[in-house]
Amino acid sequence: PRGKVLGGSSSINAMVYTRGHADDYNDWERMGNAGWGYAGVLPYFRRAENNERGADDFHGTGGPLNVADVRSGLDAASRAFIDSAAATGVRRNADFNGAAQEGVGFYQVTMKDGVRCSAARAYLSLAARRPNLVVLTKANAVRLAMDGRRCHGVEALVHGRLRRLRARREVLVAAGTFGSPQLLLLSGIGPAEELRRHGIALRHELAGVGRGLRDHIDYIVGSTSPRRDVL
Repeated sequence: PRGKVLGGSSSINAMVYTRGHADDYNDWERMGNAGWGYAGVLPYFRRAENNERGADDFHGTGGPLNVADVRSGLDAASRAFIDSAAATGVRRNADFNGAAQEGVGFYQVTMKDGVRCSAARAYLSLAARRPNLVVLTKANAVRLAMDGRRCHGVEALVHGRLRRLRARREVLVAAGTFGSPQLLLLSGIGPAEELRRHGIALRHELAGVGRGLRDHIDYIVGSTSPRRDVL
């Protein structure tokens, strides 16, 4: 599923607040992406957060994104699962965004007062009244508008009609994990052979676009019980 709604997939996902492993960021920096190591990005994570547990070395307060402990799903079956894992030697972990990710426990979630705190609620609601912001709904970006290798805007289907939106300064591609590389590929930015195979004119050969994508595996077990204290 794709988050084709204000807030993107943060408006449809399970609200789990997890940043990823520190080693992944450090690998990016080792590959030449200065500033993308975990020490470089951690201050931005902390600034974004309003963690209801309070601030510490890994978490912040006062940010737009509310992070809270889960309020539902703390049933006997879930606790028994965690206890069983701990009994086999798996360490208990109360904070998967803290010093270590390995372990078993309950995630924190992006929620406020029992209601989802999506990116739209956290950020867009604060900026909605700004005169320099225009939000277009029922719109789908189809390609970047290019002059040679310079991007000056985006072409989008808005309510079924093709429009070209021109940028005065810069274009930020933020169409999601799948949408961003798809948009680049449709614009002629990517592996030359793959673009040629689909009849897309090459504008800039960039071998890594659309490669190396990974999804996470999620298993949901549904069950019923006559005992209210179990489920």
